[in-house]
Amino acid sequence: MYKLLIFIFLFFINTTKAEALRYEFTPLATRAYKSVIALRFGDAYKDLAQMRLTEPDNLMYYYISDYIDAIKSFIDEDKAQFKKLEKNKAKRLEELAKGPQNSPYFLFTQAEVNVHWALARVKYGDYADYVTALREVSNAFKMLEKNAKKFPDFISNKKCLSIMHAVVGTVPNEFKWTLNILDIRGSIEQGRKELDELVEYSKNNKYVFDDEVHCIYTFTMLYLGNQGETAWQTVQNSHLKPEKNPLAALGMANVAIKTGHVNEAIEYLIKAPRSKSFYPLPYLDYYMGLAKLYRLDNDANFYLKKYAETYKGKLGIKETYQKLGWYELINGNEPGYWANMKLVKSKGSEQSEPDKAALHEVNAGIKPDVTLLKARLLFDGGLYDAALQTISIKKIEDYELNSSHRLEYTYRLGRIYHKLKNYGMAVNNYQKTIDEGRNSTYYYACNAALQIGLIYEEQKNCNKAQDYYNICLDINPEDYSYSLHQKAKTGINRCK
Repeated sequence: MYKLLIFIFLFFINTTKAEALRYEFTPLATRAYKSVIALRFGDAYKDLAQMRLTEPDNLMYYYISDYIDAIKSFIDEDKAQFKKLEKNKAKRLEELAKGPQNSPYFLFTQAEVNVHWALARVKYGDYADYVTALREVSNAFKMLEKNAKKFPDFISNKKCLSIMHAVVGTVPNEFKWTLNILDIRGSIEQGRKELDELVEYSKNNKYVFDDEVHCIYTFTMLYLGNQGETAWQTVQNSHLKPEKNPLAALGMANVAIKTGHVNEAIEYLIKAPRSKSFYPLPYLDYYMGLAKLYRLDNDANFYLKKYAETYKGKLGIKETYQKLGWYELINGNEPGYWANMKLVKSKGSEQSEPDKAALHEVNAGIKPDVTLLKARLLFDGGLYDAALQTISIKKIEDYELNSSHRLEYTYRLGRIYHKLKNYGMAVNNYQKTIDEGRNSTYYYACNAALQIGLIYEEQKNCNKAQDYYNICLDINPEDYSYSLHQKAKTGINRCK
């Protein structure tokens, strides 16, 4: 009888303790979260410490703390630091699993912790990391799907689930079997619908995840939906404040650059806070250097050098030295170009497609044509009239002796006319590029086919659009083949 009473007492104590735990964005927790998203980790740590004292029952402590470690791991690309911080993951999941199961945050917070570490993990590029990341994404997906059925009115469930559904819809057919094994399903349309609901909700309600939702929405529209203008308008109409949040400045600058608004991108980056109150974000220097290079500014090399010399990771380093080489070339310093291209070989990694393309350029041993390079840079900055004026000093006959430059000439003209909405001239030059370059190792013909597909899709001619998307898939260049094919497959899915 004595042992039974002890058991009942202990059971009562444990049950009471579990029921007392909660998931709540109290004012203190909300402030801590907002500090984390703004990279003010010092302020966040102070609020988290206060939460431990005044809100020891609030499990949001573990959820918010996890953001800090995952963001650090993603930004710094330091494998030793990653392994050290990753050890906190299991403990946080254990603590979050102690909370009340009748709360929509019970599964939500655990799922998001898995997503945090999956995103941080893929930065390192090891096979084992990819496998673990897939497992984490699968776990998160199942938790969020279950949560959506249990709490259909819990809008935040769609924050991660929407992007998962959208990304799943772009996976090539040859890799669908992995999704079947992981039991992950979705489509671009489903993800878009969920994101639309989230954005609409954030417009009409005071929403803690407002900034995150707008960033997710814009990047989905930009990279998966082929809706750059929608992404740009969303950024401009959002509550993101580049002067208060370096991550917001970076995200807004990225969208601005990708949609041809380089001047606005530079304004956002100038506003970005860089004091010691904020965790260092080296990408600000990279994007500032890139944006200035697109304008052919004289000080572009300062920011690119700063990034290359201060960033401790490897991702994007080869590409950065390539861009420094281009800077020297357009400024008449050919030895400087080759000196930087030599660094492309010895620095960084080959993990990303731009890094691989930089290495391919140096291994090919053929320097870019200065006129075509200037036109390319101006085009990438959205300065289309200046790009056309620059390339117009040349004729295709000027490139008879160099097949790669000849291909690039018609390709660049196609790209410029496309953005100037002269679709007849764009298609004409794209088609010339395809006819002459479909068997080439260069990416020009492959992207030319993709771009014609996009033109026809915009004109609601889905049959012709699909024809050209399939032409894109039939061409296999050495550079950018994966991303170009992925975009073509996404286009085919949109046209179904």
